[in-house]
Amino acid sequence: MIRTALLFALLASPSAFACGGKSCGSSCPMGSHSTETAKDDVDAAEGTKATLAVTGMTCGSCASRVTAALKGVDGVTAATVDHATGVAKVAYDADKTDVDALIAAVGKLGKFEAKKAEPEA
Repeated sequence: MIRTALLFALLASPSAFACGGKSCGSSCPMGSHSTETAKDDVDAAEGTKATLAVTGMTCGSCASRVTAALKGVDGVTAATVDHATGVAKVAYDADKTDVDALIAAVGKLGKFEAKKAEPEA
């Protein structure tokens, strides 16, 4: 009984999701949860905003790895990655980093490639 309660508590917590309960799309194997929190984090974050097109991602774990790499760049204040669309949104301090550093951080992962996304028409 205690094991079942513990398992349920772990699965119900946001940390149980590969995305931390924030950045998955509707195809998340962990079920439905909001994508708005992560989007709002970047939109509400201070600093310069960049949108990157990321290739090579096939699942939520890929998106988590890319997100972690972006957040690991000094000066990044928020980052979200959607593996289904291949879009990464990043907020950063332009005095500490730039888009080239963000692209390089993704490239260092080996499996993924990023470039600055073309503005929507």
